[in-house]
Amino acid sequence: MTIPDSELEAGLRNLRARADLTAPPPADLAERTRARYRAQRRSRTALGAGALVVLAVVVGVPVAASGLLSGDRGGEVAVPSSPAPEPAPALYDLPTRGSLAGDEEWVAGVRELDWIPPELADQLPTSAELPEPPVGSRRVAWAGEVAGTRVALVLGRAEQGFVGGSGQEGLVQTWFTGDGDAAPEEMAPVGYPGSDPGTGPAMLFAAPYGAPEQRMVVVVGAPGDEAVVLTGRTVTASADVVDRWEPVPMEEGAGALALGASSDWPTGIPVELSRPGESRPLPSHVTTGEDLVRAWNEPVEIADPRGLRGLVQEDVLQQAVQQLAGRYGLPLRDLRPTLLAAGSVGTGSDSLSGEPETRTLLVGLTFPSGATGAAFVDYWTDSYDMAQEDSFGIVLAPAGTPLLEQVFAVATASTVTVSGPASGVLAEIYLADGTLHATVPLVDGAGVGPLAPPAAERVRILDGRGAVVAEAPLSELEG
Repeated sequence: MTIPDSELEAGLRNLRARADLTAPPPADLAERTRARYRAQRRSRTALGAGALVVLAVVVGVPVAASGLLSGDRGGEVAVPSSPAPEPAPALYDLPTRGSLAGDEEWVAGVRELDWIPPELADQLPTSAELPEPPVGSRRVAWAGEVAGTRVALVLGRAEQGFVGGSGQEGLVQTWFTGDGDAAPEEMAPVGYPGSDPGTGPAMLFAAPYGAPEQRMVVVVGAPGDEAVVLTGRTVTASADVVDRWEPVPMEEGAGALALGASSDWPTGIPVELSRPGESRPLPSHVTTGEDLVRAWNEPVEIADPRGLRGLVQEDVLQQAVQQLAGRYGLPLRDLRPTLLAAGSVGTGSDSLSGEPETRTLLVGLTFPSGATGAAFVDYWTDSYDMAQEDSFGIVLAPAGTPLLEQVFAVATASTVTVSGPASGVLAEIYLADGTLHATVPLVDGAGVGPLAPPAAERVRILDGRGAVVAEAPLSELEG
């Protein structure tokens, strides 16, 4: 199908108008993009499986109906289908909810607040335009208190032709927070305005006012909506992982939950949203406080007892720690990560072969249960010295062996990375039939070496006298 020139021109003009409303990219956009890409990549398998189920249902309907359409009833009894549920109203069309909804004076004051105060406006390029709808078009969707913090969600209709998530022309939203006694003029916006969530719930994941180490979540949806959030994942002493889900107390489809200081997430808290009459979970529209984003981009202190720091690219190491913490909802401040192993295999990109060297690293930690875990990354660097990750995975081990004594041995198609007891000087890699397949020199129990097919099965670590100090199966990574 060919798009007429008139439609193409109109579409391009609309895109330009919408681009003018877009906030400038944050300084840490690249870091956030890498983290979100990895999180999305790890979820693709699950999403793909879900898509196959949906496809089977969609394709199955016409096949089952074909007999009726052709007049061959074959003894089948037509069952009347249940009526489709009424579409949920947009948040903009719903009344104010929350514990402060009855304070009309306070709600009216919040409605009149500047969406882009001077301190935020000063950070924008002179050419940037952000939507700040007229006060008369604004509605406060939620006004309440959680964790000693006042929170408000305000929606409005912008004048620049912006189309919001509900499809209604110009609908945008912004969140405000303040202390537990904040007057309207003491409330501050959380980041920049954005498009409204349409008929889906809007969410805020942020730190309570004056409590940067704690977390809170606010969910504002349609009447009847329910929400449960993943407050963290517990790694037990036996290295099993237990998800900790907690319902958000909802009233008329909106509610809030104080999470305390025991959990944290780098890109917004995982949530499951449901609505009466909807068979599938609802999409979430999460706003994450900028203070949380900044905190996750602060460097983490990492122990280096084996002196390996010079062998790794620092941003790759930091991202590995962030992903390890983010997998289990662990606050970064509570981590005591340790660099366990690092090295490279190959001759480098300036060799005659032109093949870049492969670098790997293992960074580990001990969980409160005593179980240990390690994040593995293999990567290479391009001509601009930018790291390009090939794979990431996590391996867990039961409690009982200290982190630096625990055997982690991760094999890829071309490398093997080993961390074990400090007395180890050589790692022997064996096939399933007991054949010695490869050896890797170790320094203080750690080393990286090449590995060719076929797939190996076990590792044996020897000390300087040739005695076996540890033996274990090769580690199985969780992507």
